[in-house]
Amino acid sequence: MKTFKYTRAIGAALVGVAMTGRVGLNYLFEFGLSPYINYSTSFVPNTGAALGSSTPFKPTTGDGKEIGVKFMPNGTNLMITAALFEINQNDILTSNPVNFISSLQTDSARSRGFEFEARGNITRELEIIAGYTKLDKTITKSTAPAATNNLGKHLQAAPEDQASLWVKHNWYDGSLAGLGVGGDVRFVGRSWNDGQNTFVIPSYTLFDAVVSYDLAYARPDLKGWKAQINATNLASCLTGLAYCGLGNSRTVLGTQKYSWNEGR
Repeated sequence: MKTFKYTRAIGAALVGVAMTGRVGLNYLFEFGLSPYINYSTSFVPNTGAALGSSTPFKPTTGDGKEIGVKFMPNGTNLMITAALFEINQNDILTSNPVNFISSLQTDSARSRGFEFEARGNITRELEIIAGYTKLDKTITKSTAPAATNNLGKHLQAAPEDQASLWVKHNWYDGSLAGLGVGGDVRFVGRSWNDGQNTFVIPSYTLFDAVVSYDLAYARPDLKGWKAQINATNLASCLTGLAYCGLGNSRTVLGTQKYSWNEGR
């Protein structure tokens, strides 16, 4: 055993009086494996009141549980994380079907799922970020009338699956030294556009790219300066629709930055 760690935090949120807390436990082995478990509670005040009512909304309260494992092989900077989680929330604000600019407080929901991520370098030149999330967000309690009751339905705008893979190659030697070229593919699974789950938003895939250059490789006196161009949603996204308006619109952004601690 290398490290045994126990954390505990308690905070107070004052709208009325409420206490939130967090407790966690992890165990770090010599070879880089670290299983962990944590539990937390939440308290989020809500402003306003339902249409035609003077009674303020109740705070949204909840609790979360997570168990997982982190692994960083010795001698590398590659971190691999996997976790199972469950989050429960009560007194959630939902849209009013009669007046879309107002809200109702009728539902409780449970978010349950799995997350995986690998982040770091495979080699000195090749860096990756890979991730996958499986999510089930379900209404577990609803006090709304039968016509608008969402019990057992999925929360709207909550994709069931999300996955991404980012790969970038940086050159440190030869004629291309200082250049970095990378790409990203992002998959967003289907979700629902309404609380009654009558309209589905289909899954779609987006592509991004980046080109960067460390100016110090061209001129040593420019040490710390880097230029970069990012392009998001580079190609038309792949989806089952006859058109594609999903995801953020295509954006190309050029940046130049200076790092004061470059080389330290």
